[in-house]
Amino acid sequence: FEILNFEENFVYLASHGAKHCWSILEWLNDLNFGFSRLSKESIIRIAEKAEKTGRRNIVLQMFMLLYIIYDREIPEFLLKYEKEMKKMVPALNYAVGFIALGKNEIKDSFNESQKITLNKIVYFISLADSIKGKSNVFKKIFFNPRAEDIKIVRLYKNFFYLYYLIRPFGYI
Repeated sequence: FEILNFEENFVYLASHGAKHCWSILEWLNDLNFGFSRLSKESIIRIAEKAEKTGRRNIVLQMFMLLYIIYDREIPEFLLKYEKEMKKMVPALNYAVGFIALGKNEIKDSFNESQKITLNKIVYFISLADSIKGKSNVFKKIFFNPRAEDIKIVRLYKNFFYLYYLIRPFGYI
């Protein structure tokens, strides 16, 4: 089997934290610790790896959160993405809201992070790098039934198509 190198692992950890809206602050803390050991070349390789894998906005968000919470410097070469960073402000606010809940409410925040809300849709769309990525967010949110949704809805078999009508409006 293959082991991730340091840069790939950094991108993976950023992706995992973003997927869960940074509901566990230790994930960001681990990245902050790793950031303190990075050379400029490593940061460039991380950005290149993120760009290749369609995770540029996730890594940008991670660097912005490190800047906000740990007072880390945003690497200079990332400033060329200033326009993308400005578009990500709602996603940052959403993530900071989960982080602000604190350790006592981690379980509740993690459960909350599993629910689909308009804010969460905006969050994931802003993290997607491309039109294809944004459309995949819509497909995943609106057309992939999850086990907990099916338990909640309890529709008769011949009315299951209604699931796709009520899910986007937050009724489940």
